[in-house]
Amino acid sequence: MELFAVGFNYNSAPLALRERVALPCELLSNALTNLRHFLANKHLNDLKPDIFIISTCNRTEFYCSVKREPELVQAWLLDWIYHYHQIAASELLSHLYFLSKEQALRHLFRVACGLDSMVLGEAQILGQIKKATQIAQQADTLGKYLHHLLQKTFSVAKDVRSHTQIGVHSTSMASAGVKLAKRIFGDLSQRQVLFVGAGEMIRQTATYFAAEQPLQLTIANRSPERAQQLIQTLGQGKAISLIELPNELPKADIIISCTASPLPIIGLGMVQSAKKIRKNKPMFMLDLAVPRDIEHQVSKLSDIFLYTVDDLSQIVQQGKQQRVASIQEADQIINQHVAEFLKWTDELTIVPVIQNIRDQGEEIVQYELAHGKKLLNRGNEALSTLELMANRLSAKFLHGSMRALHEAPEQEREILLKWLPKIFNLKNTDSNNP
Repeated sequence: MELFAVGFNYNSAPLALRERVALPCELLSNALTNLRHFLANKHLNDLKPDIFIISTCNRTEFYCSVKREPELVQAWLLDWIYHYHQIAASELLSHLYFLSKEQALRHLFRVACGLDSMVLGEAQILGQIKKATQIAQQADTLGKYLHHLLQKTFSVAKDVRSHTQIGVHSTSMASAGVKLAKRIFGDLSQRQVLFVGAGEMIRQTATYFAAEQPLQLTIANRSPERAQQLIQTLGQGKAISLIELPNELPKADIIISCTASPLPIIGLGMVQSAKKIRKNKPMFMLDLAVPRDIEHQVSKLSDIFLYTVDDLSQIVQQGKQQRVASIQEADQIINQHVAEFLKWTDELTIVPVIQNIRDQGEEIVQYELAHGKKLLNRGNEALSTLELMANRLSAKFLHGSMRALHEAPEQEREILLKWLPKIFNLKNTDSNNP
């Protein structure tokens, strides 16, 4: 089996395109099944292709394991993306990257270690990969190859975290959001903060803002019960439902949103109404969702400071120089694991041959045992029967290699003469020696 990957990330594609190909968790299972069926119909009826998809605010990547030519697999994957997302090829081609074999393997390891993240060294991506793995397992799209690869990926990430300081100087998206808010308001203790959503990103961000002791902290979520659980964890604030959002928005100085909604939750009209009630007092808005939760036209309003995940890149890159040595150390560890995994995949190719040899050997043994028992039952002497069995076993085991050596053309014979002594562990193969 070979590994292939095709995808988009924050370096290759703008946010406007990434949000169009993003696959929230609730859509991931359908996409996995759809892609597997698509590939199976591309003359892969003899195979059950392994499929894995990771989709976050910074990337959407499709991993596939099949025994086919890279050019074919690339064409098939691109064709599926065009049709599934209903996006013209001309819009995608310049933003896609396609990786195969060792490149795809190394890329996945680097992604899991946070080396390919906007926030260098961030740990959240590993949890997202684990969640995507769980969804792929439930969708039954992980075969032996990708299952082993993903387990290896988790091991690599743990190894890098344990032996480097890649995350020590990391500036998280959450802490970057606080820094941006402080640029506008300074002290946040007299500000009201509104969070929309209650997922992992909101949990992290809310923790940072709660540490600033804001005047009021509110969490709006489709499930108020889940919002209330987060409030209890933070030890402050109030929980509301999304229905109450239009009434709550005018009270907020700071709004941070990150949901899995496929459409914007906060529209231009809602913000304009809030702005009017606030009498043009500034609002800081941070949209961490992909697809975006806040309509991008909001950024054109005066006194509204709207930032997206891509706008945070400059802040989160701070401290990168201090991590250069850690990056090099991490890459060395990754290279070692890449070599180990490639060795495992090479061994997979010889497993059927080894099994075939063992099966054939067992067949010969059982046949000769049966023959020997017949001779003994007829009254043959035990020692002569054992000698006969040994000679017959030896002759049958050696017959194939001897025949191949005698019948092989000259070029193939040279190869056999080189490898047969190693296979049979012959100590003296010099034809000049007696």
